[in-house]
Order: sequence, then C-alpha cells, then structure tokens
Amino acid sequence: MMENTLQLTEITSKEKLDRITRTYIDDIVDGEVNPLQAVTVVAALEQFVKAVRGHVLVKDAVRAELEKYGSKTVKFNNATFTMKTVGTRYDYNVCNDPVWRELKGKAEAANAALKEREDMLKVLPLEGITVVDDATGEVCHVCRPGKTSEEGYAITLDK
Repeated sequence: MMENTLQLTEITSKEKLDRITRTYIDDIVDGEVNPLQAVTVVAALEQFVKAVRGHVLVKDAVRAELEKYGSKTVKFNNATFTMKTVGTRYDYNVCNDPVWRELKGKAEAANAALKEREDMLKVLPLEGITVVDDATGEVCHVCRPGKTSEEGYAITLDK
C-alpha cells in the first residue's frame, strides 16, 4: 500500500511521478484507498496546482529566477524551463476594417442561427418531420440528432 503522505519535493522527475501515479491508481483499484477519498485529494491537488501556477506573483518570481540564468532554456531539478511567449491575442475591433466588421457580423448571425436550428432539431418528435428545402424544392425527412453521453462524476470541494 502506498504511503499516505507525499512531500511535493519528492516529485522531481517524470519517472517518479509515473511510479507514484501507478501505485496510487493500483491502491484505488485494489481497494486499499477509498476511491472517494482519492478523487477528493486529486481534486484538491488540481485546484492547488492551478492556483499556484496561475498566480501572477508566482509567474513573476519564476520569470525573475529564470532571467538570472541568462539563457532562454534552463535545466533545473530534472525539468527544463523555456522562456517564451505563451499567449497572443489580437483585438480586431481596433482595426477599423469595414470588411472585418461585416464578416464578423455575418459570422455572429450565422452562429446564432445555427444554435437556434440545433436547439430546434434536439426537440423534434421522435418520428422526425418532413420539410421542403426552400432553395432546391427537395423534400427531406429531418430527424433528431444522434446523442451520445458518458457517465462520470463531478466533484466540488466544500469550503
């Protein structure tokens, strides 16, 4: 059975992480660890990781530390850090381009019309309906869309 405590500093390589992961999964599957307890811990760790990595002061501290090495790529503690642009966003609204504005308006209208049509198709009678294509005059039998679902679970940590 896996030791219930784990120091974060112990996870220093992909190999160690893979071994810890396999052991934890085996313990869950073998009944050594309550699956609800396990996924509660994992959910908390996910929130922890997201909060730490997303915190602006942590990002600033990491960038400042990497800059000390004077290189775009830094190897540290079995990890490779690379300074790079991680997101680029364009604001086309400031371009004052009439063609873009027209296309954007058409795209938004088309997306709204498509969503409205899809919502209508979801609630068709089970036997479907017969429609005539206004553009071609073709008679079509229209039925509900195919639907697949996957059962899973959601977890919310209490305060």
